[in-house]
Amino acid sequence: MEYPLHFVACSDEAGARVFEDEAVQIFSHPLRHSIPTWGYKVVTRRGMRRIDAQKARAAGVESCDMRRLQLGMDVVTQSGATVLNAAVTLDPRPPLQFAYITDTAPLPLLVDFLRGAHVLYHESTFLSTHNELAQKSLHGSASCTNRLRGRGGHLVSRALFRALREQSALCGGSAGHFPPSGSGIQRHASRAHPGWRAAGV
Repeated sequence: MEYPLHFVACSDEAGARVFEDEAVQIFSHPLRHSIPTWGYKVVTRRGMRRIDAQKARAAGVESCDMRRLQLGMDVVTQSGATVLNAAVTLDPRPPLQFAYITDTAPLPLLVDFLRGAHVLYHESTFLSTHNELAQKSLHGSASCTNRLRGRGGHLVSRALFRALREQSALCGGSAGHFPPSGSGIQRHASRAHPGWRAAGV
């Protein structure tokens, strides 16, 4: 292996931070399953200011000073003119949040943990017509997955039940949870890796 591998033991604390560096933070949440499982949320840190290259060059900013602009500082050109940061930069892009939820029975506490996530990837095992079986085996279904998604963000559901190849059935289980434009599950399912579809995933 060409990179170091570090094992981190997750705790039973909801929203515990398990990793961070200068780019992202990763938080965990215990789930409800027949074996210990956790869900995760990756949150990017706020980035640097974005440079309007055309305005910066027109103002006489040199390449060696671009970093100063990204850090929010003003720049003095070789001619002695001061270039105000706000005149040649744009605000950083807002942080992004990606959530990954593994096998779990419905867990209301996850709603707070997932709030703000732009994308939720959930291991949804059963169709809504198999909710009873999902509850017995402590797995999720299409309908509970959509309830977790809430009002915002995008949903990518990797369903492991063979019948989920029938995209109409999956979309039917999502009815009432997606907005009118949200044939999102069908759209994502149709873009799934060919190997998943071939394997009945």
